[in-house]
Amino acid sequence: MFKHKAQIKPYSNLKSSARRQLLQSICVYYSLDESQLLPETKHELLPKEIRHARAMLHTTNQKIIIYSDEDLKPLWFKFESSGILIPTMLTLWRCPYLAKGRIIYTPLHVLEIIQGGADLMIPGCFAPYPDLHKGDVVVYCSIPEQIPIGVGLVLVSETKSLERSMKGKAAQTVHTLGDTLVSAYKNELAITPELAFDYSLPYGAQAEDLTTKVAELSTEDQEQAEESEQNQQNGEENFEKKQPEEQSAGDELDQEQVQEQTEIQESTEDAESDGEGEKLSTAEVDEVFKTALLQTVFKSIDDGAIIQTPISASQLLGSHVLVNLPLTPLQQQHLQLSIKKTSWKKATKFFKAMEKEGLLKTKDHKDDLMIVSLAGLEHPLLQKYEPYEVVKKKKTGPSQPTTPKSDGQLVAIELWKPHSAAVPFFNVCAAKAPEKFSGGLYYDTDGLKIRLVWYINQQKLVNPKDKKTIIADDILVGAFGLPKQAALNDALRVVGRDKIVTMLQKQCTPFHIIYDPKDPVLQQFKDAKGALAAEDVARALKPAKGGVPHIVVATERRGGNKTVTTVTGLEAFGIDAVDFAEELRKACAGSTSVNNVKQGANEIKSVLVQGPQVKAVETSLQKRGVRPTWITVNDKVGGGKKGKK
Repeated sequence: MFKHKAQIKPYSNLKSSARRQLLQSICVYYSLDESQLLPETKHELLPKEIRHARAMLHTTNQKIIIYSDEDLKPLWFKFESSGILIPTMLTLWRCPYLAKGRIIYTPLHVLEIIQGGADLMIPGCFAPYPDLHKGDVVVYCSIPEQIPIGVGLVLVSETKSLERSMKGKAAQTVHTLGDTLVSAYKNELAITPELAFDYSLPYGAQAEDLTTKVAELSTEDQEQAEESEQNQQNGEENFEKKQPEEQSAGDELDQEQVQEQTEIQESTEDAESDGEGEKLSTAEVDEVFKTALLQTVFKSIDDGAIIQTPISASQLLGSHVLVNLPLTPLQQQHLQLSIKKTSWKKATKFFKAMEKEGLLKTKDHKDDLMIVSLAGLEHPLLQKYEPYEVVKKKKTGPSQPTTPKSDGQLVAIELWKPHSAAVPFFNVCAAKAPEKFSGGLYYDTDGLKIRLVWYINQQKLVNPKDKKTIIADDILVGAFGLPKQAALNDALRVVGRDKIVTMLQKQCTPFHIIYDPKDPVLQQFKDAKGALAAEDVARALKPAKGGVPHIVVATERRGGNKTVTTVTGLEAFGIDAVDFAEELRKACAGSTSVNNVKQGANEIKSVLVQGPQVKAVETSLQKRGVRPTWITVNDKVGGGKKGKK
């Protein structure tokens, strides 16, 4: 519909009250829980400085309303006839979670066709299909890139019927990537190989009633105060322009505005004082702890944070439930939350009550209560559960790292490359959950664990007779390297859950990468927090075969009582042997040399320095980013003893 430029009338500012109504409409239509959205997320969806203008479409002569930010970048639009708010591609790329449950997949080359004004045809649609009905907003996503490329309105009675249809139109295209509505912002909407979208919901808290009671002032109250203050100023300006005979009426109006502003300020002050002193009720504290337990159980099932059972009630509460409370550390400190603030008062009574709801099973053991098992995804409360992001408590004191910190410290990751028998398992994970798992050749241990937990839960492979074991299906039989007889003997398919990661690793070849986090090649793969995923590092840098190697520092006697120190294995850490020998010569004030030595079928460099210089060598290596755990010391001088660090 935006093949040709729309005729847009002048923009005007949108009142904050209208903006709030607009935001509420967006949250309702796109199934967002407004109470769980962070302020920055709300601003991303709909900035405070929002403007709107009416426009006319040349192709259909339809009237629309366009909503833009202060730079006049179009963010939303709607047809005056329907009133449904439709996101522009700028908004969809910033907030891809709007597409959740509204995606129809189509090849990327279809973009050129729909840009010309064509509707999306049924033969160009691919499963899985969303559950939508005629007139609903639908998002076109490319496969396999998972990139939003267009927006349309459903034309069929229900999208589930696309599985049985072979021809006809699936959706009316209303906006596409690169059309005239967003053509001025090509740089922001450029498709690149590294482009990726996160379609998960951006919730920062579990429920509004658990967080607003400790907030000092809501954003809505601030906006009301600002709007009222602006109205007051406008009233004062108009009052000065009134003729003397009209001043009495204007004076009354102005007094009403001042009174309204005073009431808002008083309510704001009351909200501030209440936010500091008000406590959660016992029922609300109960809900907080129950929510934290749900989060704990869900993460154990779906996110790979496996909790080994049986586990004591005190350990489950202290190590897992308390760290998953849906409140910020500051709010927890202010409310001084503990199990004693609940109606149960004790951990044992809390878990007994949760057992009645089917979230876990307990067993009395001596003087303690043991949790013997946790619920699975088949539990009603967990089937549609949406996890929230837990805000971790910041450390106030100095940290105690296990390895010395240094600028440019190297990082080593261990990777696993699946054998041919295990490859189908990884392919199935990537095909069934492309938004969760990406395809690749190498995976770290956490990647193996998360995929296994997800796959086992999706296929419901947990042994109902013994939840500590699973019953492997044909895919896992190959991935675990189980005997061929397992195809006919179900008893051979039973595998302990504590062994699944190790069994999968045995069907993979170990690789490793040693890298500098400041490497310019890796900067494009860092997330918002500057972290790097192991699988992204494996795409950027070539892994080396085998486990993480060690640098061997050895002392030995030569020529009678003469002691020398040798260093081998520098190549794997990118350290030039000649440069390192020169550095040791200055640091140890002794002669050094570089020699070629045989190590199996390969020839490597060995640095030799005069004297027992183990500490000097370790110091120089650590300055180059080598961690102490990667250094092995062989002392052949002290009575033939050998040590390893």
